[in-house]
Amino acid sequence: MVEGGEVLYQTKNAPEYSDLNSNSVFDDKQTGERWLVSSVHDKKRSLLIWVGLNDFERKMGVRVLIASLFIFLFLIFALAITLILRGVNYGFRPLKELARQVDGISMKRLEPITMNDVPSELVAAVKAINDLLCRLSSSLEKERVFLDFAAHEMRTPIAALKAQIQSYVASGEYHYSPKMKNIENAAHRIEMLSDQLLEWARVQSSNCMGANMVDVTEIVRQVVGDLIYQERIDIERVDIDIFPPEAFNVLANPSQIEIVVRNLIDNAVKYNDKQKARVRVSCYQLDSSFQIIIEDNGPGVDDAYLEDITKHFFRISPADQKGTGLGLSVVAEIIELNHGELQFGRSSGLSGLSVQVSLPMASRE
Repeated sequence: MVEGGEVLYQTKNAPEYSDLNSNSVFDDKQTGERWLVSSVHDKKRSLLIWVGLNDFERKMGVRVLIASLFIFLFLIFALAITLILRGVNYGFRPLKELARQVDGISMKRLEPITMNDVPSELVAAVKAINDLLCRLSSSLEKERVFLDFAAHEMRTPIAALKAQIQSYVASGEYHYSPKMKNIENAAHRIEMLSDQLLEWARVQSSNCMGANMVDVTEIVRQVVGDLIYQERIDIERVDIDIFPPEAFNVLANPSQIEIVVRNLIDNAVKYNDKQKARVRVSCYQLDSSFQIIIEDNGPGVDDAYLEDITKHFFRISPADQKGTGLGLSVVAEIIELNHGELQFGRSSGLSGLSVQVSLPMASRE
């Protein structure tokens, strides 16, 4: 600020007044800095005001301005992306809910999809899925009814055939030939198949889902007694140990426990190649689940077959005529139905096959 040729005020870093000229850009002779200046002249008061920025301050100001602009644009961009993502997520909520319900559909749970405020774009898809589930459920129900009916109808002629064979053998009129023995074995296998088809139908039926307080040890005893009565267990050749010998009460489905125990004990005896077969049935409770372990002193199962033995009609040897190939399938179905675990291994005590069944304790609701 200059008045009448006299400097009234200047900043510390300002160049000397004598160096200033009328140009907007000049170089300071003392510091060598380049300045960008502008002046205002009040002729009445002979007042001259010079305002200037050196090159460093000018460039720094530009950098600060650009940085501030980038920060502002970044914040605007981040806010826009956030709002867009929230909007897209909100718009996709019905689709995510539909995907969640479709993911929960299984052969055991074919309930129709129920959604509130379905967007018009999804109404046709939801209706098509529900129609498909309805047709599939109806088809499976017809299959179960047919299976149940067929298994029941098979029992009458099978019983008549076995009665005729036993009457033929008991009469003593004819020689009991190997061919007759084969006929008797075939009738026995058909009877086993019908029984396991009935078991399969019972497992698939909703009537099999009720839970009661049951004594697992007593169920094991009843199963062993039934197998002895049906001549599937020869008491002269088979020893069965039950642990614990006293009552072992759990809240579970008695029909399913009976099916699991009967199939596993029947297999342990049927495929045992020892002259004196031993089977051990152990029951334990672990927190909210209980375990049934069935071990035998038979040949066991090679590790290569462990993943396949629960498949329908699977046999380790094609020439095997002892079973139907459905027993372990039914057991695995029950375990899966109850969200349990089925494990196979080698028995440490008896050196044969060890089958461990773990099932969650049912609730009283």
